[in-house]
Amino acid sequence: MKCMKYVAMMVMLVAIGCTPSLYAQSNDVDLMIAEAWTLTGTVRTNIPFAFSVADKKFEPGSYSISRNGEKAITIQEASTKAVVVVLTNAVSVAPNVTAPKLVFHRYGDKYFLAQAWLRESDAGRQLFESSEEKRMARDYRQVASDHAGK
Repeated sequence: MKCMKYVAMMVMLVAIGCTPSLYAQSNDVDLMIAEAWTLTGTVRTNIPFAFSVADKKFEPGSYSISRNGEKAITIQEASTKAVVVVLTNAVSVAPNVTAPKLVFHRYGDKYFLAQAWLRESDAGRQLFESSEEKRMARDYRQVASDHAGK
């Protein structure tokens, strides 16, 4: 119940353009895909913030995300055609995902693509953490630990 209240609060804050202060923690940011997707699982969406995938940085903009074989996904920026193909692991949840979505890890103002759910199903793709994300997570844990001891 507490988790549901937190999620509802986050949705309300994002809807009005506010973001909570992130002090020594990471939050997952779910970006629901409402724009366009195909039966093959390719989605086209606008990502409103800069983000990183496999140590490659992408600016806010329109993107196509699709499966690339059994264990990889392709992310392509629409205007520049910048592209990255990354290996992934399968990830699943109990209830079916009702719409495609992307999940980002956020540390301060840095976003890292963490999961891609490209179809309505109970299986998505989990991206590996980049070296930058690992460093950010370690730094945030250290800051949290330092403040917990005070």
